[in-house]
Amino acid sequence: MKSKNIKRNKDSGFTLVELLVVIAIIGILIGLLLPAVQAAREAARRMQCLNNVKQWGLALQNYADVQNGLPQFTSWGRSFESGAVLNTGFSIHARILPYIEQGAFMQGIDFGDYDKYRVYWSKTSINSVLHEKCSFPCPTLWCPSEDQPRTALQPRNDGLYANNVNYMFCTGTGVGEKNCLDRLDNDGTFRFVQTSYATMTDGTSNTMVVSEARTQFESAPTNPRERDMDRMSVLGEGTVGNYVDPDLSSMAGSVSLTHRGSPWITGRHYATGYSAYSRPNAKVPGIWLRGSELIFEGASSNHPGVVVVGMGDGSARNVSEQIELTIWRAAATTSGAETQTL
Repeated sequence: MKSKNIKRNKDSGFTLVELLVVIAIIGILIGLLLPAVQAAREAARRMQCLNNVKQWGLALQNYADVQNGLPQFTSWGRSFESGAVLNTGFSIHARILPYIEQGAFMQGIDFGDYDKYRVYWSKTSINSVLHEKCSFPCPTLWCPSEDQPRTALQPRNDGLYANNVNYMFCTGTGVGEKNCLDRLDNDGTFRFVQTSYATMTDGTSNTMVVSEARTQFESAPTNPRERDMDRMSVLGEGTVGNYVDPDLSSMAGSVSLTHRGSPWITGRHYATGYSAYSRPNAKVPGIWLRGSELIFEGASSNHPGVVVVGMGDGSARNVSEQIELTIWRAAATTSGAETQTL
């Protein structure tokens, strides 16, 4: 009886070949399952991104109801009363925080007193109130698919920690000189002057107000990979009269570092704005022409093949990176009378 039991146990075991076959089958099944799991996770992240975009779109509507208009895109800063350009500027995000239930965080900031605050990197006596607020950890600022760090120690100006933002507000097409905020020439929703939903004569459902952009801190490599070109900028000098050649693809060898998306609290276009000059996810650098603030900064994301866009009516949608450029630019204008829709 004892010998029979031993024989049965030996017969019921796996041979080495059988074990290897089982391991190979398990490996194949895991290989087949992993892409599906990754796709499901990305779909969940994209849904969260859609929700974030809707939050910003609804916050704009609530702000407009209370303030009788949309927030200005201040860039360097412009006085509401005199129109004078001042060396400061708060982001639209900072001014609509109360309308996503984050108003308590910004208490103590007088957004009408532009001379009192400077939204820059360094911690100085003039902006010490803002120093801690630059690292505001609000999840609504971020796309869950972003692969860059949320916070970075800036390599200059006293090493201020700053958080970034993935959601940018639309200043128009960027075509020709139509993205020059200093000259009030941009054709999008957000400008140096206060606009309203009434200016969207193309229809709120046909007008973009917010989209994504991939972020980049200034400590990025000086020679970025091609897939990271949309994080970078061409820095030029001069005036609008002789602005940089708008063929962005020809500038791939002369990019400079930028703080795309950071700090979230500043109204500078490279940090919190975008235009529709290029298709979404176009792997070309933006343009920042100093002096007259002529800027072409695009929309981009880590979602495969799409970016998430918010419209004036509060809706959000996925837009293909293969969209026709004329349609993309048409959606960036408020009153272009175009018939195309996203």
